Amino acid sequence: MPHAIRQLNDRTLHATVTGEFGRADQAAIQDAARALIAMAGTINVLVVLQGFTGFERGADWGDMDFYAQHADDIARMAIVGDSRWKDDVEAFTGAGMRTTKIEFFATSALAQAKAWIVSA
Repeated sequence: MPHAIRQLNDRTLHATVTGEFGRADQAAIQDAARALIAMAGTINVLVVLQGFTGFERGADWGDMDFYAQHADDIARMAIVGDSRWKDDVEAFTGAGMRTTKIEFFATSALAQAKAWIVSA
């Protein structure tokens, strides 16, 4: 799956993902998050799903190293996409089971997601 990663501001990582989300995509986003955490401390993450088709089947999603090292380093995560993916994305990100505030926004609410993510 193609992905694009950039900084939205000095504390916010912005990732756009398209198609199927795989372990390589997750690793790229985690690497970018590590680099921003090293510079800024606590960060926020905005993920925009465009043409998202789901999570790579058969991938080893059990690696919890990033979470164990950086669970408290991400204050907020906003995920923007088609509402049919809300439950899957919330389960994947552990929404409600970690200290990071995680909110899912419909594709039409990108502006609200950006406002929410930078208000932290």
